[in-house]
Amino acid sequence: MFLFFSVFFSQFIFIHSIKGINWYGFETQNNCLLGLQYNSLNYYLQILNQNNFNALRIPISVDIVLENTIPQNWFLEANPNYINQPFSIILNDLFIKSDYYNISILIDVHRLKAGISSPLWYIPNDTIYNENTLINVYDFIINNYGHYNNFLGIDLFNEPHYNATWDSNNSLYDFKIFVTKVIYYFENKYDKPFHVIINGIDWGKNLTLLESSPLDISKLNKFKNHIIYSPHLYGPSLNYIYSYDQDYLFQYWDQLFGFIDPNYLWIGEWGGRFDHSNDLQWINTLILYMNQKNFTNHFFWALNPDSKDVDGLFLLDWITLNSNVIQTINLIHFIK
Repeated sequence: MFLFFSVFFSQFIFIHSIKGINWYGFETQNNCLLGLQYNSLNYYLQILNQNNFNALRIPISVDIVLENTIPQNWFLEANPNYINQPFSIILNDLFIKSDYYNISILIDVHRLKAGISSPLWYIPNDTIYNENTLINVYDFIINNYGHYNNFLGIDLFNEPHYNATWDSNNSLYDFKIFVTKVIYYFENKYDKPFHVIINGIDWGKNLTLLESSPLDISKLNKFKNHIIYSPHLYGPSLNYIYSYDQDYLFQYWDQLFGFIDPNYLWIGEWGGRFDHSNDLQWINTLILYMNQKNFTNHFFWALNPDSKDVDGLFLLDWITLNSNVIQTINLIHFIK
């Protein structure tokens, strides 16, 4: 049995790297990992294994957990054994088969409502999409999949933004208050620790205030070394870039998250257009920064080829690998 994280921490030093990738679909209105209409689940896992990927970040929605949605048949044409099977069964099989290919899985609570981005981890004045429901979703994930050896943990909420704050002491908007509550809930309820992933605010990228206002984890025991911070980083295909100068970008990233111990930082999303010169310049600078700072635990966005914003690991035929993506990812230092 693959025990990727049984010795993951050794005197707080990583002895393995995460070479990860996002595979989306469960968080969309399609309610299914995309690509299963073209190739078998084993096909994708084998390709990932052959290219030394050892982790998947799987976005889900609160909706899909509450409804245990059954995907439409045509999304599963290459996997007929999953037709008429609910989300929970497909995800369970993903854990089992990924373990065979030495791939660990991080579950990312990416959306509240399927296909709709929410700035906060709840919807104000909504009786369903509230903090308690989100905690119930965490419990569902842990109780159903936490026993697998390749279960990495939970990304608590994807990319809080707009009115989301850190250390504002306003419980309506302060992500730090919510995160602290959840961490201690896990500490008190679960005997076996797992990784708890915390995005920055401002669409995931901004962890600046963590330096002056860190989480109080002094009373944690089991989970103390399992709190992971996870910035999301995209270049000009998605964000305005003030300057491509290396010194400027290094200083900017230092401010956002560069002060964090690399043992406790996983880049949860990154990517771009590899055939666009500005994007490629930004990507190459990011990889240089990641290697110099030892921020080499990462999840590329994404396996899927059909994002409207960034390139994927596969081309649009869902068979051919994007050689530009493969070659660029392989520049990131990786410790087997």
